[in-house]
Amino acid sequence: MSILNPTSDGNIEILWSIAKFLSARNPQDVEKLKAKLRVDNPAYDQGTVQNTIRKALQLGVFVVENERIGLSKSFDTLTKSNFDTEFPKHLRRQIFAKKNNPDEAFFGQDENMASDFTRMVAWAMMQEPSKFSPTFRNFNMMQAELFRQLDVFSEEQQKFINDVRHLQLKRWCAVLGLIQGGSGNEFLDATVAVRSELDDVISELSGIEKNEKGRTLYPVGSFIEKLSVLLPILDGGIYQQKIMTVARDGVLSLPEKGRVSQVLSLALIRLEHGALIRLVNLADASGVLLDLAQDEPRKVSYVERL
Repeated sequence: MSILNPTSDGNIEILWSIAKFLSARNPQDVEKLKAKLRVDNPAYDQGTVQNTIRKALQLGVFVVENERIGLSKSFDTLTKSNFDTEFPKHLRRQIFAKKNNPDEAFFGQDENMASDFTRMVAWAMMQEPSKFSPTFRNFNMMQAELFRQLDVFSEEQQKFINDVRHLQLKRWCAVLGLIQGGSGNEFLDATVAVRSELDDVISELSGIEKNEKGRTLYPVGSFIEKLSVLLPILDGGIYQQKIMTVARDGVLSLPEKGRVSQVLSLALIRLEHGALIRLVNLADASGVLLDLAQDEPRKVSYVERL
């Protein structure tokens, strides 16, 4: 099981369409729903629809009760008006849920549900965006870099990716807000994903904020820690830690204590430029260093939600 094999796992665009249809309606008769769906793309057929629904049920995106299919309770807040912004967030959380990435199968091919995607994204988010993005676009280059950085122990574990799954990886990343740019132009950028989690992260920090001249500031270390729970493929996240268990010595590493990865640094800076947050440094406070591959990393001690 996986989500990157289009032959058995269906199609992310079909999943999007079915979910949007269900978000505005009561649960539907399963067979009648399948009959309503028409796939115009000659690359797909009704079998793709069947596999998409089956995979979504396994992942916990859909549920079937009394032969009627609907979105699971994790998607209860979806409406017709907020679907385009809220569905990617809740789908991403479902994909990254521990039950869909079991420890014992995280690097295997069977019964891993979503970890073929999760492990690839966690590894990619550890890279330097400006240097790695051209590699990410090219399957052969990416596979060579993967094996250079990671010590995969068996032939089975080496099947992290192939050229077909590589295309699916990029499509899933685009939908879930982890890359920017069109086909052949993709750039590692988690800004959209981080932006969608801002309010939930801030709500988790209630009670530890600092009031400074009428402004409410949140400790940046706590902010990143809470974010790593919602986006466990970023700094401090459990899935990056798993990747490190198979990393080759001296080739791949997590950011040093007090430093932020380039992927997350880029997202935070872009959100500040978009006037969604303000990154604040107070002289008498500890903080972190944002790494943008510049000579002078930027120190930040608090985050202000604008």
